[in-house]
Amino acid sequence: MKLEDLIGKTVGKYKLNEAFVNHNANFETASWWEDTRVEPGIYDIVVQKNPYDYRNPIGLAVKFHGKIVDDYFPSSFAGNIISAPLNHRIGEDRNISKKVNWEAAFQRYGASPASGDDKSPDIYLDPVVWDAALEYLKARVEKDLDSFDFFRKGKTGAAEKDEMEAVRSLKHGASWVAESTKNLEVALYAIELDKKPSFATLHKQNTAWATNPEPAPAPKAKNQKTTPTEPSL
Repeated sequence: MKLEDLIGKTVGKYKLNEAFVNHNANFETASWWEDTRVEPGIYDIVVQKNPYDYRNPIGLAVKFHGKIVDDYFPSSFAGNIISAPLNHRIGEDRNISKKVNWEAAFQRYGASPASGDDKSPDIYLDPVVWDAALEYLKARVEKDLDSFDFFRKGKTGAAEKDEMEAVRSLKHGASWVAESTKNLEVALYAIELDKKPSFATLHKQNTAWATNPEPAPAPKAKNQKTTPTEPSL
């Protein structure tokens, strides 16, 4: 199975341990913006196609959902605001997609769940995606090595005539290789570690929040009263 076959599929879980507000100013009018609050909870991780990302055309994304808490959409004419903002969207639901890089995903997989003052997110990646991810990350390393060879030979515009530009091109190509090899290294380490019985058991315990989530409490019947219990000594 290739990673392309998993595009749009849920391949993991993302446990958000601290609420955040997403500020979106990507609207057709520069002065417009919208804030959405996302509460702590468990959200899906999907394989996502990134058509505008040359180096990482396929990646992971978390599908958050939250509520709009503030917005600013006044009418304008010729760049001048001509009406007060209506705030008519506040309280509406909003879906948000956020990228998760491969290094972060594999680094957090199987780690001890966040607790106390640590509000780092917890991540679970289904083993169904491991082999496909490894093949994809290996291919990325090869692609970046080819690009590095291109940079090394100074075949990029001004680099052919300017020694400083040639050095900068070399540094640029090397940074690509460093990033892709780091992603592959972290992924290999996490997967190999999971194959060891002792760590496999630990990882299973640490990811129980995703694989065996606690059932939601049953809704109370109307007018149902709870009986207080004596505190245990």
